Amino acid sequence: MVEIIDLSQEIFVGMPVYHGLPEVQMSIHATHEQWDKIPNPTTMTPSVYRLELSEHTGTHVDALSHMGRSFAGQSIDTMPLSMFYTEGICLDFSHKT
Repeated sequence: MVEIIDLSQEIFVGMPVYHGLPEVQMSIHATHEQWDKIPNPTTMTPSVYRLELSEHTGTHVDALSHMGRSFAGQSIDTMPLSMFYTEGICLDFSHKT
């Protein structure tokens, strides 16, 4: 049976980013209390977060068109899904400290 393993990195404030690219910023955009128009709430429960980050943050894919003018028109939506997965092996290093 084929197993697909997601290797995506978690996105969080303070995560490593490539030198010169903007840091990840996260803030509360709206709370349930705001939507329910509760005056002077004693608690704030986030309903929507605002994320600000570079398109090159964490796990991402550069479209071929990003590589240079000669690749114009080869945007991410034109790249076949088969370019994004392959066979692999799993090595267990859990016994290493």
